[in-house]
Amino acid sequence: MKDHGKKIGKKVILYLIALLFLFIFIYPLYFVIISSLKTNTEIFTTPFAFPKELQLLNYKTAIEIGNIGRQFLNSLFLAIVTLALTILMASMVSYAISRLRFKGQGAIRVYFVMGMMVPIQSIIVPLAWAINNFNIRDNYLILILLFTASHMPLATFIITGSMNSLPTSLEEAAIIDGCSIYKVYSKIVLPLVKPAMATVGIFVFMYTWNDLLVSMVFIGKAELRTISVGLLNFVGARKSDYGALMAAIFIAILPPLLMYLFLQENVVKGLTSGANK
Repeated sequence: MKDHGKKIGKKVILYLIALLFLFIFIYPLYFVIISSLKTNTEIFTTPFAFPKELQLLNYKTAIEIGNIGRQFLNSLFLAIVTLALTILMASMVSYAISRLRFKGQGAIRVYFVMGMMVPIQSIIVPLAWAINNFNIRDNYLILILLFTASHMPLATFIITGSMNSLPTSLEEAAIIDGCSIYKVYSKIVLPLVKPAMATVGIFVFMYTWNDLLVSMVFIGKAELRTISVGLLNFVGARKSDYGALMAAIFIAILPPLLMYLFLQENVVKGLTSGANK
């Protein structure tokens, strides 16, 4: 009976801790949603209460006046193209590192691991100098290449770990049956590392979508701005529309939130797939 009571007590404590963390993570989302439906006055006078009257005009202001719709599409385009290019490049590099044998293989592996220790923010000054001197600002291609290069080390690390956990017998059998190395890569290996690629996809999408510094430095034209930069337009020195700002924030967090909810099961699988071989 004592052991049974201890187990129940431990479960109760664990559930309480889980509820506490659930509140900590859910409350900011709740605050953004209710604030997006309030006036500026209500946000400051009754910040935790439900709105007395739903201010749906905040969303109209965010989309039409704040131009958040165009910025949403800009960020979506950058995130999707960066995601596709990063997964394609990282999967090919990972396959070469994991399966092929050539001189300098270990050095290339170390090179990509070292890249994880150099965030793009640390080299933003020389990048800005080079891009300004070559007059290639306001160029999505440059932005996509920068994002892809910054994501490659982590993406390669995750996918390589997943490929290392795969048995080589499947590939050897495919080669004996006449498959080329390209078919082995595309038909055998890639389907088996989908969890790892889904994990990489979530990280790449979220980091690209939420980026502020790189987009703010290298994009100057209003029609090319991303959603993170666009959120700054709602706060000014003389007047700030916090209701529209909260509406814009809610619109901004929807894509990464939905993507994570649909692919969350693959995150743990992708991160732990290379733990055991």
